[in-house]
Amino acid sequence: SLNPGGRIGIISFHSLEDRRVKRTFLRHSGRAEDGDDRVSKLERYTGIRAEDDAELGGAAGPTLRLLRRKPFVATEEEAERNARSRSAKYRFAEKTG
Repeated sequence: SLNPGGRIGIISFHSLEDRRVKRTFLRHSGRAEDGDDRVSKLERYTGIRAEDDAELGGAAGPTLRLLRRKPFVATEEEAERNARSRSAKYRFAEKTG
């Protein structure tokens, strides 16, 4: 389980992976509503679950704080040296209280 103040970073290499990471981060930061009931790997490995907020009537507030809205991506120079880095996206967030 991720301690309060702990940071989680995820590197995705495919657009569908990045979409799941982005939506999970947004849902847990309180910025988006998602009707998806599936448990993501983020929820499984960190112990951060959307259901926990729902059980508390939403009073707990967001469980993640996004430290940067857009993901980090490879620079043009890096992509020239390492072609596989072109598709990589790095997103990170911090667990709140």
